[in-house]
This record gives sequence, C-alpha cells and structure tokens, in this order.
Amino acid sequence: MQRRRPGRREIEEWSDLYGAAGEHAAWQAVEEAFRRDDLEAAHELALGLGAGAAGGWLGLYRSIEAEALTRRRSVRKTLEPGLELEYLDDEVGGLAGRIGLWVREASREAARRLGFDALPPLLVTILADEANTPWVPFRNGYCEPKTGFFKVCLPAYLVDDPRQFLSAVRHEVAHALCLDAAGGRMAAWLEEAVSMVIGDECDPRTPRRFATGRWRWLNPRRLEEAFAEDRETAEGREIVHRAYEQSGVLGTVLARRFGEAALGEVARRIGRTGFLKELAARLGGLGPEDPALRSVCGWGVRRLFREGWKWCLAQE
Repeated sequence: MQRRRPGRREIEEWSDLYGAAGEHAAWQAVEEAFRRDDLEAAHELALGLGAGAAGGWLGLYRSIEAEALTRRRSVRKTLEPGLELEYLDDEVGGLAGRIGLWVREASREAARRLGFDALPPLLVTILADEANTPWVPFRNGYCEPKTGFFKVCLPAYLVDDPRQFLSAVRHEVAHALCLDAAGGRMAAWLEEAVSMVIGDECDPRTPRRFATGRWRWLNPRRLEEAFAEDRETAEGREIVHRAYEQSGVLGTVLARRFGEAALGEVARRIGRTGFLKELAARLGGLGPEDPALRSVCGWGVRRLFREGWKWCLAQE
C-alpha cells in the first residue's frame, strides 16, 4: 500500500501544534522528499518551515533551494547505464558533450583506482549559476545518497577549468563509492582521506604546517568533530579546511604504503564488519574503520594517526 505523504498545510500544523517535536517530524517529511529527489515537494514543504528553531535546518533548506532552482530548468542526459548528467542548457549546454566525457572519464578513473569493477547508480548535477552563493553549503561540490542512487552536485564555475572539474568529480564519486560499499558507516575523516587522494587534492605544503606546529595534529575523535564545525564562520571554515588536509595526509600515507585499491577494500570491509567487532571498536572509542583497517592494512586507527604524524615530521 502506498503511504500518503503529508502536505504543506499539515506540516505547518504539526509545527504549530507540537512545537519542537512537531517541527522535527515536519522536517523529517521534508528530508524524505529530498532523499527521493522530489525537489519541488521538498521545497514546497520547506517553505512553510523556514530555517527551523535556531536555524538548525538551514543547511538542508539551502541545499533543497539550490537543487530545486536547478531542476526547474535542467536537462538530463544518460551518459551510460546508471550514469546521468543534469545541467542547464542555457548555461553549459554548448559544453554538454565535453562535460559528459569528463564525467565518464573521471568516474571510471575513481572506480578503477579504488579497485571497484562498477559504479553505483549516479546522477551528476551541474548546479545553476544562481546557486553559487556564499550561503549555499558545500559550495565546491558534494555527494549525497538518494533513494536508489547517489547524487553529485557541482558548481557551474568548475566547467571552466577541466583539471579542477575532473578532480572534483573524482573526489565526489569516491564518496559515492565509499558510501555504497561501507553502507554509510565510514567515519567522515576516513571518507575524506579516500576522496582527497582520489581527487589528487593533497597540498604538498600541508605536512610542514603540521610538523612546525602551525596547525594542530588532531586525534581521531577531534578530527571527526572538526568536520561538523559551522562552515558559516571564517573560524569554522578554517577548522574544516585543516581537517580535510589532515585527512589527506592520512589517505596519502595509506595509499603510499598499501596502494590506492586498499582504500576501496577498507570501505568494503567496513560494510562487512559484524556487530560484535564494531561494538568492541566503539567501546575502545573508535568505529568499524578500526577492524577494517587492521584486516586490510594491519594497522589500526591509532597506528595510522601515528604514522601520519611521523610522515609529516619526515617531510619537514
């Protein structure tokens, strides 16, 4: 039986009648529509709620707004089975053929380097120029799981620089591969470690910044927390930037020692990690990435962080 979905009026009533609990339930309905990629429905429902109490849902609201704005004028093109491109014909239409080739090339390269034989179903969306504003989250691109596929959203300005565009696609497709293989259980710092390596985005100046103490080397818990910092503030953006760079160091150390395909195998092992192994890791303050890393590389999380720090010192 198909479940009836709430309308905008019902969602506003939930919020009015039940306060914070009603607002949370209302936003869950918005998020459900967003995960289905039903952007008009998500946007219509979200309009009645605004940013939520204390702006807690502001990031989701802005993502919905940016994607809905794009969807209203977009064209979708199938590049190959399971891989689609969405774009605005009046903005990048003249480059659509070339962009399609870049997307196929970069997606296949990401899968090959990580040791995957196939890609999960993917939609790559070039967002409207209007969506490239300071208040839109993850302005350099992002990947999110949808119902039955993964969606990569990229800002339109990237198409002006093929090298940067290819890097961004590889980075975000690596996220999709890790999310799919690990079932969404991979720590943010490790997922970014993989994506930074596959995107070839690691700054060679980074090790020295950590080694000299200019940047603080974080432990696993602190590094994971850093990715949740408020990106609306300059201080928060700097913390997140350093977190990406430290993850890049960790990914580089793993890839140099064990090969890039080992990164993909770690993701697969996380997806297969059983309850008892994960429980034991969490009791020790870690997660399923610890037994997965031990199984593939012979290193646990703490050993990896020590090796990353030692590598920074060796580069000084």
